[in-house]
Amino acid sequence: MSRFINLLLVAMGLLIFYPFAISAQATLTGTVRDAEAGVSFANILILNPSDSSLIKGAVSDAEGIFKMSVSEGNYLFKISSIGYQDYQAAIQVKKEGQDLGEITLLEDAEQLDEVVVVADKPIFEQKIDRTVINVQSSITASAGTALDILEKSPGVTVDRSNYSLTLAGKSGVRVMINGKVSRMPLSAAVQMLEGMNADNVESVELITTPPAKYEAEGDAGLINIVLKQTSDLGTNGSFSVFTGYGGGEKVGGSLNFNHRKKGWNIFGNYSYRLDHTDQLNANDKIVLTNTGDENRTSTVSYRDPITYSHNAQLGFDYQLTKKTLIGAGVSFFDRDWNMDAVNEVDFLINESLSYALNMINHEVNKSTYFVYNTNVEHVFDDRHSLSAEIDYITFDSSNPTNYQQYFQDIDGSNGTLGLPDIYSSKETPLSTWVPRMDYTFQIKEDTKLEVGLKGAFNTLDNSVQVIYVEDGSRVIDPDLTREVSMTEDILAAYSSISFKATEKIGVNIGLRYEHTKTDLDSRTQQNVVNRSFGQWFPSVFINKTINDNNSWVLSYSRRVTRPTFNEIAPFVIFMDPTTFWTGNEALLPSITNNFKAEYRWKSTLINVQYSRDEDAIVGFQPRMADNGRIQLVSAENMNFRDNYSASITVPISVTDWWEMQYTLTGVYSNSETEQLDTPIRVSAISARLNGSNSFKLPKDFSIEVSAFMGTPSYFGISKFHSYAIVNFGLEKTLKDDQGSFKFSLTDAFSGRDFKGKTMVPEENLNLRSRFRFENQVFNLTYTRSFGNNKLKRRRNKATASREEQHRIQN
Repeated sequence: MSRFINLLLVAMGLLIFYPFAISAQATLTGTVRDAEAGVSFANILILNPSDSSLIKGAVSDAEGIFKMSVSEGNYLFKISSIGYQDYQAAIQVKKEGQDLGEITLLEDAEQLDEVVVVADKPIFEQKIDRTVINVQSSITASAGTALDILEKSPGVTVDRSNYSLTLAGKSGVRVMINGKVSRMPLSAAVQMLEGMNADNVESVELITTPPAKYEAEGDAGLINIVLKQTSDLGTNGSFSVFTGYGGGEKVGGSLNFNHRKKGWNIFGNYSYRLDHTDQLNANDKIVLTNTGDENRTSTVSYRDPITYSHNAQLGFDYQLTKKTLIGAGVSFFDRDWNMDAVNEVDFLINESLSYALNMINHEVNKSTYFVYNTNVEHVFDDRHSLSAEIDYITFDSSNPTNYQQYFQDIDGSNGTLGLPDIYSSKETPLSTWVPRMDYTFQIKEDTKLEVGLKGAFNTLDNSVQVIYVEDGSRVIDPDLTREVSMTEDILAAYSSISFKATEKIGVNIGLRYEHTKTDLDSRTQQNVVNRSFGQWFPSVFINKTINDNNSWVLSYSRRVTRPTFNEIAPFVIFMDPTTFWTGNEALLPSITNNFKAEYRWKSTLINVQYSRDEDAIVGFQPRMADNGRIQLVSAENMNFRDNYSASITVPISVTDWWEMQYTLTGVYSNSETEQLDTPIRVSAISARLNGSNSFKLPKDFSIEVSAFMGTPSYFGISKFHSYAIVNFGLEKTLKDDQGSFKFSLTDAFSGRDFKGKTMVPEENLNLRSRFRFENQVFNLTYTRSFGNNKLKRRRNKATASREEQHRIQN
């Protein structure tokens, strides 16, 4: 019962934070229309009749309706909208308010002939609470993937070998699609982004200190992928096709469309991608025996993966009444990853070859993800609104793998079959229900209260089987074969209030409560994990606008990173007979306190950030078992981690045809972990530089050169070397809206070759690793828009679901 009391308390708790008074004002209403229908996004202006200075402004809604609060008095009333002649009249507003009725605007034929939507945004934009990467402004992003975009983004590090992400040096990242947090495992979300065509992405938002409205999950913050969608009236959209070659052939395409008519808005997108690459993974470990011998296992894996990906979304909004909008939609992702690999394994004693193996394996990773959504939004008046939605999510993953082991002959060829074949399989079905409700109260013009309730009810089954096959007989490995089921229920409530403390200082105070209950049972043991806890998560944002060129923001937030289903649930992936990846049922949740300060001078942004993580979760950490014979790789808890970071973003307009922007990020981390109950302290300084140069040339040509590079850095207790990746792009825009061609070269100088080492001598841990991914990828893309692109009337897609689907990471 106490957790429900907490949920009710947070929904009203912030009301005591701000002693506001509601001043009496009159309500002015009306409808803006033309000869056919309502005009959306029309500017509604209240002017001083003596000098025409602006007193107050508003914008009409999707149906052309406007509603605003003004004081009693005489005003000059004006309406303006692109494509129409201005409307102007003198009005008198009385205390009981006034309805101006329907106001018809006349079309301006000259404007309609001339005004066309043209987008010319910088590649990187800095906003108060996030960094925005405008994908469509980047030539080098063409024919790439959403994951390629993230890899080039300031502060983001992509680990392609483990399908993980870090933001500002931290791994607790949540991925959102169109403002909704993905509930598939993070590894699956990264795989989805790897199969999502960049041409279907409008922008990427990096949010390191999310406000209370967003779930508290994720100590590093949120990454929001915004897909293309147009708001023009009628039927319109765009399509692209591409082909390319790197480690193998590449082909694909994207289509997005939008149809708006009267109260309906139907939208959708689809993309397909075939991506054939090559990879090389290497692992070298040295173990000292009790007799003083040095046992070394050196493994090189030559990998040949090919991926088929499908992404699709279809939905609609319908203006049921002037105040009620309903909507529904379905999203679909399907990924079929097939890999053949040859793993050459040498076993040495004191640097002398003892014997060698060839492991030939074929692995399939098939995953399918559906999201079904229904939502409703009701606007009571210009101050009160309520939105609600329900999501149902299904995720299915199948991962069968075959390993054949041969003793290697002296000439390197496969010799006799000396060891049993290994067959492993993993089946992971997952389902989630997510109901949510949000209420907004515009207390005064500069004061807004938001409260909300949310639930997430997750069910997962995980079946892992490892079988050894020798001479026709099959033997199940009881230590590596397991079946588990897991349920996790999260109940949450939040409240936040934003207001103006002074004319130039804005404040947002938020408080969120979340209660989590997690149960994991195996076939042989109940209550492997039985955890129930509730936590409060406050957040505070203060921003001050000094003048047009200077402003600052201070923020604090408390967040949680729960162990993900895949991190806890068992799985087995072999690299050689003595090295494999697995889950860790002993993982604990991590709590983070995050402080951030930002200062903006013109377009230059400087920020500093500090965070403290208790029981920080770090993925894919190596440890030795069975007296050094076995190397396990799994997620682990660190005792703590302190992160200090600073960054500066500087855009420079060299000439009217040359633009550049650079972001330099520095991170100092201090952490403590344990190996076999021995505390290990790791302190390190690292830096990353992102830069882009854009050149506009004659005859509608443009060139882009972008690069990102990093100094040596730590991932848990493993240290990786520096890297540098450079990309080139060339674009030709065709005349008469015939589209554009883009040619890109990704990783021109083969920088995607990551090398690292793990040295803990007191724990007999001496490892070196290498991950080389596809480089020097050439792509050619053709993109074209279709339908109405004149900016005449626009309908706002006000979907109720601006929030998320949440987690299940790794």
